[in-house]
Amino acid sequence: MKVNIAAQKEELRAQSKAFLRSISTTDLNLQSALIADRISAMPEWDRAKTILGFVPGNHEPDINKLLKEAISTGKRICLPQFNPIQTTYSAVLVSNPNADLISGKYGVLEPKAGSEVIPFSEIDCVLVPGLAFDSTGGRLGRGGGWFDRMLAEIRGLRIGVAFSVQLVGNVPVESHDIRMDCLVTAEELIRAK
Repeated sequence: MKVNIAAQKEELRAQSKAFLRSISTTDLNLQSALIADRISAMPEWDRAKTILGFVPGNHEPDINKLLKEAISTGKRICLPQFNPIQTTYSAVLVSNPNADLISGKYGVLEPKAGSEVIPFSEIDCVLVPGLAFDSTGGRLGRGGGWFDRMLAEIRGLRIGVAFSVQLVGNVPVESHDIRMDCLVTAEELIRAK
């Protein structure tokens, strides 16, 4: 019997979204702060000069303070910017997240047009959101494949960023799904096996 991976992914997305909605705002904020502390303590983070982050959406770890602190220490912080002509994302340099962002695709904040695009080859590490992760580096996104297409071009360290309820035993993956090198939650740093 052939396993329907697409159906498994949709079921896991629904479960993950329900788990995330059940967490209080206070707990989300507390876990976000612990996640940021755990990332900033990583030696790879310390060595990284150019980092691709993300602007957190609803029920995603808030890494804004971490990114602002990184900018203040001289790191180059990039955020994804959607290119509607090529239907791809680029890594765009941000120097002031409070002033350099506008509402972009799907209402997600992204860098303003005209900002400097940084080649993916220059990215030392990328912080990656998702709906579910496993200890082997499996990641379940929201279903558009946007991050996977971008991650396929990035050779820097891929860090999954998640709340502990997003860690599952097994994420169904397909050949085009890009695995994480590690996962950071409020409780632990998991190196992919």
